[in-house]
Amino acid sequence: MLAGTEFRVNQAYARLDECAAADKIAVVAQLILAIFDRFYCQLCEYPYRAKRAFEAMDPHASIQISKERLGLYSRYIEEHGPRIRAAFPALSSDTTGWDAIDRLFVAMIVDRYEADIAFSFIHSLRRNIAHGLWRPVAYSFPPPSKLRALSMASVFRRALQKSARRCRAAARPIGRVAVRQGRGGAAAGRARRRGSRIFPR
Repeated sequence: MLAGTEFRVNQAYARLDECAAADKIAVVAQLILAIFDRFYCQLCEYPYRAKRAFEAMDPHASIQISKERLGLYSRYIEEHGPRIRAAFPALSSDTTGWDAIDRLFVAMIVDRYEADIAFSFIHSLRRNIAHGLWRPVAYSFPPPSKLRALSMASVFRRALQKSARRCRAAARPIGRVAVRQGRGGAAAGRARRRGSRIFPR
């Protein structure tokens, strides 16, 4: 998946180099989205890498993973800001062009769960491309669209299901202890029924 996002970034840079001046605004918006997708895909890998390092009892890997994760956002901004500026120098001072890019970009991310991160990402890139000139930004988003609300609800639901599975797994030994101690299957059955009411499948 990460390799696929890299291909999309390279493809978008190639389009920016080849397209007509009138098309550059739309291509830059697509390029920034491709860069963000690669960043976000890589960001989402870190919890799994950290989990594997923890399970392997490898503290050096854990520390390295934490350092990489903390520096990932800045590394992407510092790498791609100058690269975009070199491909489209007018963006260094073109406020009108950036306003158009913003509108196109927001339309592409508005239904996404991670839209707020993407919104911050494009403005960090803009500040880098404009040589650090700060401009006030309204970091506000319209109410979640129906698709984004469903996406957010789906993530929350998956988190609850994982928590419930862990709790049910932790409760199983209690039932086995009840059987071993001679309290019979009735006590274990009651424990399981109570657990299923609290944590439905």
